[in-house]
Amino acid sequence: MNPGNTKRHYSKHQIHRVWRFFRFWVYRFNNQPLRAALSLVLSDESFGRIGKFLKKPGGTGAAGPRTLRAKEVAPAKAVGTDGLVTFVTLSPEAGPEDLALLESAMNDPATPWTFVATSGVDREIILLAAGIALGMSDDYDLLYTDEHYFAEEFPRARPAALGPHTLLSGNVVGRHYLLRNSTARAVGGLRNEFASASEFDLFLRMRDEGARFARYPFVLTSAAPEFVAKDLVAATSASLARRTPSSLKSEGSSPGIVNWQIYSLESAHVEILIPTRDRLELLQRCIEQIEKVTTYAHYSITILNNDSVEPETLQYLQTTSHKVVDCPGEFNYARIINQGAAQSSAEFLVMLNNDTIVKTSNWLELLLGAALLDDVGVVGAKIIDQNGDIEHSGIAIAPYPQHIRHGVNIPASWSDFAGIRNVAAVTGALHMISRVKWIELGGMDEELEVLLNDVDLCLRAELKGWHTVLQPAVVIQHFVSSSRGRLNPKSDRERFIAHWDLFRDYQDPYFPESCSLYGNQLTYNYPTTQLLRWSAVIKSFFALG
Repeated sequence: MNPGNTKRHYSKHQIHRVWRFFRFWVYRFNNQPLRAALSLVLSDESFGRIGKFLKKPGGTGAAGPRTLRAKEVAPAKAVGTDGLVTFVTLSPEAGPEDLALLESAMNDPATPWTFVATSGVDREIILLAAGIALGMSDDYDLLYTDEHYFAEEFPRARPAALGPHTLLSGNVVGRHYLLRNSTARAVGGLRNEFASASEFDLFLRMRDEGARFARYPFVLTSAAPEFVAKDLVAATSASLARRTPSSLKSEGSSPGIVNWQIYSLESAHVEILIPTRDRLELLQRCIEQIEKVTTYAHYSITILNNDSVEPETLQYLQTTSHKVVDCPGEFNYARIINQGAAQSSAEFLVMLNNDTIVKTSNWLELLLGAALLDDVGVVGAKIIDQNGDIEHSGIAIAPYPQHIRHGVNIPASWSDFAGIRNVAAVTGALHMISRVKWIELGGMDEELEVLLNDVDLCLRAELKGWHTVLQPAVVIQHFVSSSRGRLNPKSDRERFIAHWDLFRDYQDPYFPESCSLYGNQLTYNYPTTQLLRWSAVIKSFFALG
């Protein structure tokens, strides 16, 4: 008997034995998506088909699942799912033949789902990934996952929710996703005029029509997808044109990232609120820099004076051309800002610390470029410290509010973090918000006197459906705590943690759920460590390779 042939024949008893092994460990770790995946792939009624597939790893049709190559024309169904999903593999550049294949799969009325992967991913890995995604698919139209590109040290971790403004900045879905075909067809399917960004354009139109996106817990290793900058810009421009009648601008920046901006047809009045208590040298430097570099014409500055006593400061406040609002009492940042905002009539408010220096001349235009959107609440900026090191590019709650520092505690290779994106919160050292939305939110929580009132404001805005946006093209330099000093009340932290139920139920929707962040230490918790080991067991046991 030929040993090679013997190795590929398995009894139903053998398959049952492996299934019992998997079922024990899956339930041992209470992994619900994996249970759903293995139930789909290895359910009792699927044993016969799985056995045939394992005997004929290169088989077609009913013999087993195969991924579609660009030159194949007929989509193939996955084993054990009875026509539930079509598998399609695309080359990294996704040329016309690839897109034609994808369109054919999406247009198949007999198959509700299409699973897309980059060519070169092992077949059994694709099957497990698709099974996990299908186990979560009832409530969603598109499921995406983490990706590990060959040329990069760290996986590209994806957030639990795909922010609508993050998506405008580039194809953060990636190339390994499960797509509900009926939803894709309902928005018009692929549009070939966007070439390498045809998938990206489809995702944007799906998002515009309210499609539901979610991440499934897996990580797939492959070559990085390739996108032509002008195609991405065209797709983003088309999406912006559908969102607002105002004039707009979008342009490419770093690879795969689009910088976009909304321009108001009517110039909105922006009022800049700057709290201060003495420290005249900081206040003067801050204001003089604003006046020197700012290109936006329709702005005003209001100084919020919190019990300054030094003669030089009092003299300046009496003679300045800028509006001064007295905010007496013990230092309570939230109350000071609320008092200043209450006396404003501007369309937009900017809160700016007096220990900052604006570095970007068109900073107000760029902040307005996001704040003008109806679904945006607070807009923040990239902040560098006195040494020029990055201090802030958004705030993550992972699990406690911490500054994201792209290139420091976030890998520089995660290009999504280089573009305009949604975040849980931004620091109050600089942020902009519509005054109408500010009033509806009731301003800042004055019970949070010093700390976390800015984060709390952003989280409350999110509950209203107003997303927080980080605009990294705006850069300010912050001389950290020069004015506030060492004020760091424990009561603020305790109140915030209790109110938002941190460390228990709260999940930052925009920070990768597979990651934990502690200061400058980012930990990536591989969601598939056990899965990959198990797939290796499958591969060796059944000699699939």
